[in-house]
Amino acid sequence: MTAPSPPPARRVLLCGPVFPALGVGGLPLALADVARALEARGWSVDLAITPDALGLDASAAATTVVPRWTTRRWAWTPRFAWLPSRARTLFQHALGGGGVAATQSAALHALDARLRRERYDAVIAHLHQPVPGIARFATARHPAVLLTSLDALAGERALARWLWIPRALGRLRRRRFHPDLYRPVDPRRLRAVAFGSGAWRDEAVARGVPAGVTRVIPFGVPRPRPLREPASVSGRLLWVGRLSPEKGLHVFLDAVAALRTSRPVTLTAICGAGPDRYRDAIERQIAALGLTGAVRLLRPVTRTALGGYYASHDALLFHSCFREPVALVLMEAFAAGLPVVAPERQAPGGLIEPDATCVCFPSDSPPDVSAAIARALDDDALRRRVRAGAHATVTARASFDAMGDAYDAVLRELTGAGPDHPPAPGRGHDDAGRASRPRADAPVTTPA
Repeated sequence: MTAPSPPPARRVLLCGPVFPALGVGGLPLALADVARALEARGWSVDLAITPDALGLDASAAATTVVPRWTTRRWAWTPRFAWLPSRARTLFQHALGGGGVAATQSAALHALDARLRRERYDAVIAHLHQPVPGIARFATARHPAVLLTSLDALAGERALARWLWIPRALGRLRRRRFHPDLYRPVDPRRLRAVAFGSGAWRDEAVARGVPAGVTRVIPFGVPRPRPLREPASVSGRLLWVGRLSPEKGLHVFLDAVAALRTSRPVTLTAICGAGPDRYRDAIERQIAALGLTGAVRLLRPVTRTALGGYYASHDALLFHSCFREPVALVLMEAFAAGLPVVAPERQAPGGLIEPDATCVCFPSDSPPDVSAAIARALDDDALRRRVRAGAHATVTARASFDAMGDAYDAVLRELTGAGPDHPPAPGRGHDDAGRASRPRADAPVTTPA
């Protein structure tokens, strides 16, 4: 007697902002990790966040997450710094979003056609600030939608009454946007929303998102290997991120200059694409501080190569504009046993805990930052404590398997899948790279 065939894997469409390539930046890598985690649990995932995956011509439209006009003119212009952050975001939408808006509009049309043509059991739609509309699109076209968000949903809710402005300006410029572009989602249509941190969840709830549909699912990294005794400390500092003001490289340069008056520290900066004005300012700052021979500005490296930088440096310098950051580079440094120097003004209960998981500085002043870096390099007991604490924290609270289990549970709830469906051929694995989707060995920058 022939054994019955196993039930087919349930299909999921994972969509969101359009990235030039799968691995350019921490966020697309994190979304690819979500896809791999679900595939390891038996789901069939279509990851549609690149021009190739959407069938778009990458050369015909701007595919950067942030418009180049915006980054050159608005993103780091001191005379607009007094504006509230939401107002600056609205200005970016209204005056600088043409290319990226056109790309996102084309992506929504492509997704529309795909959802009419193919059957999916669920849709995961990741929200991102530059062009609102993905949430409205997804919830209007599929009954089982899981929205995922960093700060974008709260930002969309904050600007909901003003989003008609960039849409109207687009019409004046004779741009034919997708009907859902620059339109906010109706909170009553939300069935499930996953946030990367509790702080982002709380902000969205305060903006009117129903608390009952929310959950917190942090991104995760593969189970860390046991900590090894590090090599001797020689003052090698590492910074990784998009070259933009919120990542704080300018803050650390002043501190490095102060430290070099008494010790030969060096800084390796692995830089993702960012505003041209900011890079120019960083290069001028390096020259003015006499750091030309002490600071290396490198292009993005592959995720595999980044592990070598963690192993060969003495501390990671980390900065974020968020109260509870969940950047992949932060978690990967924790897992690798690289001590992290970071701001202490973070939400309680987050990954950053002063003198427990990180060496923290109370303000961005050069004396405070340089003192924290010196402690991270010189205090052996503190280094051992934060290495052990960070390693334990990322193992317990930011694991790849925990992330996969959480997403799997939400999708089962949305689709009514029983505990035996879909099959889970990859359960129990320790490394994201063992899932069915090949691990993206691509440049890394931080998502948050």
